[in-house]
Amino acid sequence: MVSLALLVDENGIPIYSEILKGNQSEPLTLEVIMEKISSKDDSLFRNIVPTLVMDRGIATKANIELIESRGFCYVVIERSDGNKSYRDEFIKNKDSFEVIKDDDDKKVFAKLIDTDKGLKVLTFSRAKAYKEASIDRQRIKRFLLEFNKIAHRVESSILRDNSKVNIAIGKLISKYPSVAKYYEISTTLEPVKSKVISLTIKEKESLKERSDLYGCYVILTNHKDLDARGIWDVYMTLTKVENAFKSLKSDLGIRPIHHQKTDRVIAHLFVSVLAYHLLAAIEFELGKKGDRRKWSTIKELLLTHQRSTLIFTDDKENVHHIRISSSLEPEHRSIYEVLGIKDKLKRIHKIIGTL
Repeated sequence: MVSLALLVDENGIPIYSEILKGNQSEPLTLEVIMEKISSKDDSLFRNIVPTLVMDRGIATKANIELIESRGFCYVVIERSDGNKSYRDEFIKNKDSFEVIKDDDDKKVFAKLIDTDKGLKVLTFSRAKAYKEASIDRQRIKRFLLEFNKIAHRVESSILRDNSKVNIAIGKLISKYPSVAKYYEISTTLEPVKSKVISLTIKEKESLKERSDLYGCYVILTNHKDLDARGIWDVYMTLTKVENAFKSLKSDLGIRPIHHQKTDRVIAHLFVSVLAYHLLAAIEFELGKKGDRRKWSTIKELLLTHQRSTLIFTDDKENVHHIRISSSLEPEHRSIYEVLGIKDKLKRIHKIIGTL
C-alpha cells in the first residue's frame, strides 16, 4: 500500500510529489514532506516564505507547530469545532459580517478576529449552508426510513428478541454515524418476557444546534498582514488541491491500481502525475485567456477531432496506410489557438507492403 503526496501552487500547477508508505497517517505524512521541501541543500522555497493551505484532517496542533518551526506560514480550518466556540456570534451577527464574496445565493460573509494564537476569520457561506443542509436532509431521510423499517418489523412481531433488536439498531447507527448522534432511540419491553413491543425515536437538541451552524467555519492563520478577504482568498486555493486529486482519480485513472509489484505501482503513479502536469498546464493556459472550463469538458470537446488510419489495397496489390485528421471545428480551433497549436498533423501516406 502506498500514498501519493502532491503539492500544487496557487494555479494548481504541481511543484512537488512524493510516493510514501500507505500505512502512514496524513499528519505524519506532513512531517516527512516538510523535512524534504525545507532541506537547506535543496529547498523549493529558497527566496520566498510559502503559505501552506491544508484541510482539517492534517491540521493538527503538532503539525501547525511543525510548520511554524520551519518558518512557513499556514492557513487552515480549525480542527476543533471552532465554529461552536463562536456560536452566538454566528447566529446573531453573521449577516453584519463583511461581504467578501457578493454573488447572490453564493455570498460569503467574514469577520476578522485577532487572538493570541493568530488571526481567525469567522466565515459564513450561503452556498456551503445550502449544501450542508441538503446533505443532512438526505442522510436523515435515509436514516429515518431504515429506522421505520425496523420499527415496523417490531410492531408486526417479526422482530421481538431484545438482543436482535439491539443488533439491528447498532447496525443502523454504525451505517449513519453522522446522523444517528442527533437522535435517541428507545425500546419498550413486555413486563414478563422482556420482548420488544415498540421502538421510539426522539430528535436531540444538538440537531438544532447543528443546523444553526450550517455554512459556518473558522479559518486560522499565522499571517499578520492580511485582511479577512485576503485570508479567505488564500484558503480557497485549497480547491486547487481538491481539483488535482479529483482529476487524478477520475480523468486520469489513477485508481484502481491492480499492480502487485511495488515498482509497477510507482510507475503507474508516476505516469499519472506526469499526465496531470499536462492537464494542469492546459487548464492554466486556457484560464489566462478567460476560458475556465475543466479538463473533463475540454476533453469531451476534443474527442470529436480524431486521427484515423485508412487501409486499402490498390489494383497492384500494394497495401496503403493513410493517416489523416478530421476537419477542425470552431471549438477545436479556439482551444488550439490558445495553446499555441497552429498546424494540425499532416496527412501521412505510406505503402507498407504487397499482398
